[in-house]
Amino acid sequence: MKTFIFINFFLISVCSFAATLDLSRDVFQNVPFSSQYSEDGALIRSIHYPSVNALIPQLNSLYKLNLEDRREAHITIITPPEFQLSLSKVFTVNEMLNRYSHNIQQLPFEIECVGSRKSSNCQNQVFYLVVKSPELTSIRYDLAQEANLRARSQGIPSVFKPEAFWANITIGYIKGDVFEFTKGPESCLTDTRLFIR
Repeated sequence: MKTFIFINFFLISVCSFAATLDLSRDVFQNVPFSSQYSEDGALIRSIHYPSVNALIPQLNSLYKLNLEDRREAHITIITPPEFQLSLSKVFTVNEMLNRYSHNIQQLPFEIECVGSRKSSNCQNQVFYLVVKSPELTSIRYDLAQEANLRARSQGIPSVFKPEAFWANITIGYIKGDVFEFTKGPESCLTDTRLFIR
């Protein structure tokens, strides 16, 4: 009985002392589509930047950091390497943009937590919002299906992997972003709680 009471007290204490981060509901506000980074083959869903940027001073204060940011916010659906190494063999950038730009900004998403990763040499560190969106994920599977059909008709292999997707919104970073690790729920910060209000 004493052990049970102690464990409960410990869990309540940990939860009550977790740092809090506040994110405005405006993050879900509709913003115009952007073709930024499309020259490199990226397909993105633009996000309300001021809402995301407001997390930087909170993180800086909490972790004693000086984060840089991109001056914009987005969810990357297709990365430049994915397009250049696989999809570009059967798609042009304009085809991809024309296929999805008309409705991508209306597709919903959920925010699960604030995540963070450090590069293997510990030089770079990035903070981001971990995102869940079956609708954005479905774009990748739609592209994969069409890419497979086109590749088959041309007699070439299709190597695009739609399942390799960890949707996130970069908040800020030290020195640079980190691309060598996934950015899913397993990377959520355990010492903070995110409130969307």
